[in-house]
Amino acid sequence: MIAIVTLGGFIIGFDAGVIVDGKDQISAAFNLTTFQWSIITSLSVLGALLTVPFGGKLVDKWGAKTMLIVVALGFAISLFITAITTNLTQLVIGRFITGICIGIAAFSVPLFISETSPPSIRGGMVLSYCVAITAGQTFSFFAGYLLHDVSPDSWRIILAIETIAAVCFFIGMIVVPQSPQWRAKTQRIEKTRVISKKILPVLLLGMSLAIFQQFVGINAIIYYGPVIFQAFGFHTVSHAIFATFLIGLVNLIFTSITAFLVDYMGRRFLLLLGTLMAGASMLVLAFPYVGLSHRTLSVIFLMTYIIGYCISLGSVFWVLIAEIYPCRIRGFAMSLITALQYTANFIVTITFLKLFEMFDNSVTFSLFGGMCLAAFIFIYFYVPETKGVQLETIESNLNKGKKTRELGQR
Repeated sequence: MIAIVTLGGFIIGFDAGVIVDGKDQISAAFNLTTFQWSIITSLSVLGALLTVPFGGKLVDKWGAKTMLIVVALGFAISLFITAITTNLTQLVIGRFITGICIGIAAFSVPLFISETSPPSIRGGMVLSYCVAITAGQTFSFFAGYLLHDVSPDSWRIILAIETIAAVCFFIGMIVVPQSPQWRAKTQRIEKTRVISKKILPVLLLGMSLAIFQQFVGINAIIYYGPVIFQAFGFHTVSHAIFATFLIGLVNLIFTSITAFLVDYMGRRFLLLLGTLMAGASMLVLAFPYVGLSHRTLSVIFLMTYIIGYCISLGSVFWVLIAEIYPCRIRGFAMSLITALQYTANFIVTITFLKLFEMFDNSVTFSLFGGMCLAAFIFIYFYVPETKGVQLETIESNLNKGKKTRELGQR
């Protein structure tokens, strides 16, 4: 069952790779400027951003399974449209619909897994979603490297592969049962009420983590990896894509490791360790000697940044937001957090290329490094440890008015 559900994460990751692989080919096919390409890259993020607020209400009403079936069908249709597009209008429509599907899948998949997993392994099970995302990215990067020089339309082949994955996702979700917690919620007779003054602290916690998750710069590295690597001295597009593939591979490996460690080492420790490592790496990259003058060092510190990110905000973020909200509004709350995350993602995605062109790497990477360190401080003071704690216990602590850092107390 988990393997079927996490196909949603694989498609999300794979789609990010398509944007990386196809930049020069799609830009050439449609005569796109740098700004227009930034818009195309941001369209899926915009589609997700505009969808997730009401998507959460639909998940609470109809259940994650039903919504993921709709999402899987939407993926298949929009990706097929994009793969066969002959004009810019079709490309825009396809990318926007794909974004809508990504937005709903982004929170529905970890929510579904969290509600169907036992507490002792819940963190690792939720992180199977993050592993699937990084696996999709890595597979897409490698496919892009292999196919890039085969044909100027190789991006269509990659999109066709993604379409097949979406069809498999759709078929699989039909046979997956609904979450037991969602069934119990819909069968309750008593009226449930949301007390805003008790819910507001965890909403602010999730919102803050969502902003940090994107403002530390991860999607600038993922979406524009080849651009960055070409600036670092990788002179051919295929070599720059291969370097991005290596980054994706490191991300996959350490996200997988995190899935095994999160229920043993805990959420807080990994968040603190990872944000500190990512921040230090970015600040080192900000030095001109490293960032633009020494190709080997730049790759090494980009990899340590990726390691730090994926063992902290890149993965544990999804575990926490699937745990800290009451069952009756979990879908809606996670959708709001995901909407904010995509807002931050959109801002970074649409502005990065311009910042990278206007300023040297020192300014851009210093900003990312500073955000990592700010996230470290925030996590230390406000994030709870929820390892092995029943979701009902967390909700009970929230109803008692405990501080956010104490929500995991038994």
